[in-house]
Amino acid sequence: MKRSGFKKKSLEEIRSIQAKKRESGIKYTKPKKKRSKVAKRANKKPSVRLLKDKLWKEVKRITRERFDPYCYTCGEYVKGKNDHSGHGKPMGALPLRFKYDVRNIRRQCMVCNIHRGGMQDIFIAKLEQEPEGLQFLSEACYIDEESNAWRIRQDTPTLAGKEATLFIENLLKQYRNTIYELPDKD
Repeated sequence: MKRSGFKKKSLEEIRSIQAKKRESGIKYTKPKKKRSKVAKRANKKPSVRLLKDKLWKEVKRITRERFDPYCYTCGEYVKGKNDHSGHGKPMGALPLRFKYDVRNIRRQCMVCNIHRGGMQDIFIAKLEQEPEGLQFLSEACYIDEESNAWRIRQDTPTLAGKEATLFIENLLKQYRNTIYELPDKD
């Protein structure tokens, strides 16, 4: 049998060590209980990623409540996995103030949104015809004189850190209180 090099202390050695500790005034204290991971999470604020996910769910809910179940660009009936929320201007290119703006989001089929890149030319042309779409475009974009196309403004102040978190939280509260009803078609 291989020895580990650990020598077991005799009973006398243990008692002498305990006596020395008592004389010096050192007291044995139990280690503090560590808080569980669940308790740690309860005190922690939600992450920006989690807030963005919640906000996107609210945006999708509002989009589905506001618009008929037809693709905005091709007119196909959308249902289930084929029902996407598409952007006129790409979400990745927009500043945070406009990424989750419901004026830029409409229902699209998967083919138009994923496979055809959002069909932005048709999407933007239709947005220009709507008052709220035109308002969004004029706030988030400018018309490039050379190509006569809408370009995203780069002069908008960026939000980061605590400002971004507060903006997302406020927008989430605002969207949770938003209820749209489809207008009656008479």
